[in-house]
Amino acid sequence: MEVLLLNRKITDDEIFRIQVVKREDESANQGESIYEQLKREIRDELSDLRNIEDEELYEIIDREIVHKEHSFYIPLEEKNKYKKFSFDSFRRLDILQELLDSKDITEIMVNGKDDIFVEKCGKSHEMG
Repeated sequence: MEVLLLNRKITDDEIFRIQVVKREDESANQGESIYEQLKREIRDELSDLRNIEDEELYEIIDREIVHKEHSFYIPLEEKNKYKKFSFDSFRRLDILQELLDSKDITEIMVNGKDDIFVEKCGKSHEMG
């Protein structure tokens, strides 16, 4: 069987792999998203390493993503997102980093992990 996808033929092996893809929402049924699983696995590996350089951390994150991909397909865009979010959670300010990097945001107000407000263009917005 051959299927044409984006002007490229896909083999039977690839079709099988596509059919058995587990999506993030399927993992959520098990109580943990792919990102949470990666973060936990990276944290476990880092517990043995104290002073690790950023480059080494990126290598560990990449290795864990590749390892995760042996179990199911992860699109490139999602891999890049997981890599950035994982690095931000270990080296930067986790969920706040994207807000800090934004040029439009002039103020960030944190009243709890689920209660974050930002001032953008002079107006306050809840990040929920």
